Amino acid sequence: MANKQWTWKATGASASLTGGGVSGTFVKSDAQQCQELVGVIQDRRAMYQPVDEEQWDFVRSSVDAIRTYSRNAQYLPSSDEARKAIGRIRRACSDFANDFDRYGHDEKIMKVSLLALRKRIGVELLALVEKYDLDTDLDLAEYRESGLKTLLGWFKREPWQLADPNSDFAQ
Repeated sequence: MANKQWTWKATGASASLTGGGVSGTFVKSDAQQCQELVGVIQDRRAMYQPVDEEQWDFVRSSVDAIRTYSRNAQYLPSSDEARKAIGRIRRACSDFANDFDRYGHDEKIMKVSLLALRKRIGVELLALVEKYDLDTDLDLAEYRESGLKTLLGWFKREPWQLADPNSDFAQ
């Protein structure tokens, strides 16, 4: 990672007749905050294992862990772009959790929901990795433009259409 890990953030100032000063502290840089998020996602195998081998309770707990971390870390970066990307990751995890609660009994819909979650998180991770030059072991190549086009195509269809094995979007 080429970016610095700590940055100075002013927390207060004082003035007096004999002088004054600025108080502050070192905080983690935006790059370091985003690198930690990438590490949390990498540690969750549910984000990159084949869908057919998933155990849904494990997937749900992994998504909950990512959602909790991103909720706690969302407002730590000073960059508006990083905060918004982390917020979109949190919302993607929340959407999956809602789908799990509603359609958890239907494995076809859950597979599609998990694929959509991976696409949404992958697109955001790709943007953060490229902006901050982060280290990752994840293969994010599939989330470039072609992956984004696939995702946008998915948004135009209903979940039951995506779960159809004869569909162009089914994997």
